[in-house]
Amino acid sequence: MKRILLILLIITMVTASVSAAVDIPKIEPYVNDFAGLLTPEEELQLNILADTIEVNTTFEIAIVTIDGTRGQNRVEFANEIGDLNGVGKKDLDNGVVVMWSTGDDFGGAIATGRGSESFLTDATVGIIGRDSRSYFDKGEYAAAFNYILTELNKEIINHQTVPIEVTTGKDIGDDVLWIIFGFVGVFIFIIVVSISLADDDSKPNKGYYRDQVYKRHGKWYNPEADRSYKTAAAASAALALMSDSDDNNDDDDDGSSSSGSGSSDSDDDSSSSGSFSGGSFGGGSFGGGGAGF
Repeated sequence: MKRILLILLIITMVTASVSAAVDIPKIEPYVNDFAGLLTPEEELQLNILADTIEVNTTFEIAIVTIDGTRGQNRVEFANEIGDLNGVGKKDLDNGVVVMWSTGDDFGGAIATGRGSESFLTDATVGIIGRDSRSYFDKGEYAAAFNYILTELNKEIINHQTVPIEVTTGKDIGDDVLWIIFGFVGVFIFIIVVSISLADDDSKPNKGYYRDQVYKRHGKWYNPEADRSYKTAAAASAALALMSDSDDNNDDDDDGSSSSGSGSSDSDDDSSSSGSFSGGSFGGGSFGGGGAGF
């Protein structure tokens, strides 16, 4: 008898779970207007905005309008929608569900994925939701969702890592080049003075051996002076090479800037189409975070 009761209890629990799952609507990126509150044009504009946010930040934000929450709390219902539909990237859990219910548990909810709860806190999304409530109350649903998306995007950008700007090329190249020129100039000057002091146009004294001195270009040098002579020549060659390299970099910069301007024009043409391609969510998970408004 106990075994039968246990089996019936398990069956009841499984049935309840399946029923709850069936009640959760299947959604797609990004706008899912089940309650019919938006025009096709408004839905397209919100889709494009949400898509832009994902491209720029990787965050997936779903907008859902429903005619009721099937008796559930709307924040919990929004979390279940996000969790069962995998809103957000799988490894980041950075999804957000913005929901408006026109039926039971009337009102709005913003549910946040596990990976964004640290900065999209219940308090933060609660404030954003309440600030949008005046639009909802006036029936301006597109304006309300647009406001929420914009504010969420601000919060996301403010908390994402800002890349350190590394100055390259001519920004610091000219300054570094002048410093190098200065060091090389001083180095050459010292070498030239050393050679001049060591230089002697006359033959060496009788006390010198032939292997201690030798004649170059009509002048006598000792080994130390000869090393200085070679170093000075090498420094001059390096200085000339640096000047050629800087000229080549200038040419490269001009070429890259002209090619960059051409690609920018093509990008502008392709981005002005005003279309939305759709797709699917990335498999993120939700842990119950969010707030109602």
